[in-house]
Amino acid sequence: MNKILIFLLGFVLSVSVKALSDLTIGLVMPSEEIDEVKPDAYKLLQSKIEKVLTTSGVATYGGDFVLYPIVTIVDENLIEGGIKNFFKVKINLTLNIANLSSQTVFSSESWLLTGTAERTRSAAVKNAFAQLNSGDPNFRIFIDDTQKKICKYYESNKKEIITKASTLASIGKYDEAIALLSGYPSQVSGYDDAQRLLQKIYLQYINANAACIMNKARSAYALNDYESAVNFAAQIPYDSSHYNEAKSLINQVRSTVEKERSDANARLMKSLEIAADVQKNRINAAASVAREYYSRRVVNYNIVRIY
Repeated sequence: MNKILIFLLGFVLSVSVKALSDLTIGLVMPSEEIDEVKPDAYKLLQSKIEKVLTTSGVATYGGDFVLYPIVTIVDENLIEGGIKNFFKVKINLTLNIANLSSQTVFSSESWLLTGTAERTRSAAVKNAFAQLNSGDPNFRIFIDDTQKKICKYYESNKKEIITKASTLASIGKYDEAIALLSGYPSQVSGYDDAQRLLQKIYLQYINANAACIMNKARSAYALNDYESAVNFAAQIPYDSSHYNEAKSLINQVRSTVEKERSDANARLMKSLEIAADVQKNRINAAASVAREYYSRRVVNYNIVRIY
């Protein structure tokens, strides 16, 4: 009896990839046993797909577009061979690329794979996954066609994307807005507008976080916990409205340490040196905020079995 395993994707990410240009595509995989197929089999599939994506010129980074598999076991047989029994399975592996926001599939391609192993279906399925060829030219064509469709999507929806990012920022969802704008392809019209808004929202983001961080720094300073005070204050970027306050607090700690010159403050002097270096650079680049946002989106599958 044929068994179809359909993985319904939630709005989540695990491993992710960045396309040939600067388009972003995420990779999601099941992380639990499904129909007697062990997680290590799916880990192998994940590794194989990552290799295929790398071969196609794709690097790591998540976004609003994801690649996810649909696995169909179209045939399976238990081959009895005396001392050893073997499972033989035939699998239809379909790779779909979909947009999380619109919940629409942009591209789909299938591969028919066969696997054989001793004793268990899971081992046979794992062997089938191993047959996925990272050099398959059809996969490169699949990715290239998808890139064109994604660019067209951004071209057609640029006003809606800008508006959505502005709305998210207005209600304090700065990291989500930054993540949305960070995925805007540079080769698509509207990119400059997206970048200008991205910089504006990023400044709002670091200012909002700076207020919280400075509260912690001031509290630590009041408790004479100078090392924690410096470590908190050093996180404030130079383009934050709280930067001067952070710099002043660090200078206060420096003066205190230099007056005392005690052995106990030796490591604090090192912290001050590090703080001086940190202040010359942004410690929360917009791209890092986007990566952190997507890394928090945990994979969640609903599994539907059709017999």
